[in-house]
Amino acid sequence: MHIIVVLLIILLAPQALRAYSLRSAALRRWRNASVQPLPADVLAELAWWQTWNITLFVVFLLCFVAALLVSWFHLLPLTGIQLIIAVYIAFGLGGLLHHFSRRCPRCGMSIGVQSSLLLPERCERCQVNFK
Repeated sequence: MHIIVVLLIILLAPQALRAYSLRSAALRRWRNASVQPLPADVLAELAWWQTWNITLFVVFLLCFVAALLVSWFHLLPLTGIQLIIAVYIAFGLGGLLHHFSRRCPRCGMSIGVQSSLLLPERCERCQVNFK
């Protein structure tokens, strides 16, 4: 039962954060502001964030496949499978923390709330270009 509650929180929290960040009071501040391009070093940091985001996701999927194969073919004892599952959970939580850690340099809205995996073209709140 607790696992279902945690999964629901993980699945519904980004939508709630996105809706709160895009409420009319938050958008009003940025509606009439001029959009200045971001400096090259900030764009490079955003590209690095996207690279790490994709890398962590791929490692997360590879750990999942490894855990399935090892458990299916009984290649390791139970402690080995538990170790792979622990690494899987660690990469999953680390990936989530990394995904939601980066914010828009202009308005501070979380980039992870705005996109599923890749860097979006622009911020949904202040409309600054990320690419």
